[in-house]
Amino acid sequence: MKLSFAANLFFAVSAFASIGLQVQLLESHNRQWVCVPDDGNSSRLYLGNYQWEPMFLEATFNQDGNYSTLWWGQGDQPKKYVSVDSDGFLVLGDEQYHFDGKVQGGVGHKFIVDDSDKFAIVETESGDSVAYKVIVGDKAPTGSSPVSLELEFVTMLVKRDQPTAAPIPVTSVELI
Repeated sequence: MKLSFAANLFFAVSAFASIGLQVQLLESHNRQWVCVPDDGNSSRLYLGNYQWEPMFLEATFNQDGNYSTLWWGQGDQPKKYVSVDSDGFLVLGDEQYHFDGKVQGGVGHKFIVDDSDKFAIVETESGDSVAYKVIVGDKAPTGSSPVSLELEFVTMLVKRDQPTAAPIPVTSVELI
C-alpha cells in the first residue's frame, strides 16, 4: 500500500513539474541555472547571474517515447524550442530538436545533443557586457570551460509574491 501511495505521489508531483537546466563546472560544486535569452539580440541560452533568472521548460514526448522536445512559452506567445545552432550553441528557436529518449527517463539517463555528450561554457562579449553561453563540447573553442549539464525537475512555489524554484531531487536526470 505504501508503494502505491508513493508512486501516485511521485506521478502527481512530476505531472506538475517543469524542467530547469543547470550547469556545473567540472571539479567544482558550483551550479548555475541556464536562462532564456532576454536581450532580443541573441537566441542563445546563457548562464544566469541571479537566483531568480532561471528558465523553466516543458517537455513533449513522441508517441513511441524514443525522443523528447523541450520548449518554453509564456501566455499567448508561440512556443520556442531548445535546439542547437550552426555554431553548436544551445538556443531557443522555432525548430524542434529531438532529444534521444524521454526526458523523464530517470536518474542517470544519458542524453545526447547534436551527437555529443560533452558541453562547455563560452565567454561572449556584446558591447560593454559579458555573457556565458552553453555550447556542445565538440564545438567548444580553445579557452572554454568544460561543464556537466543536468536537467532538474522543479515545481514552482509562490511565497510572498515571489516565485521560488524547489528542486525535486528524486527526479533529477543527469545528462552526463
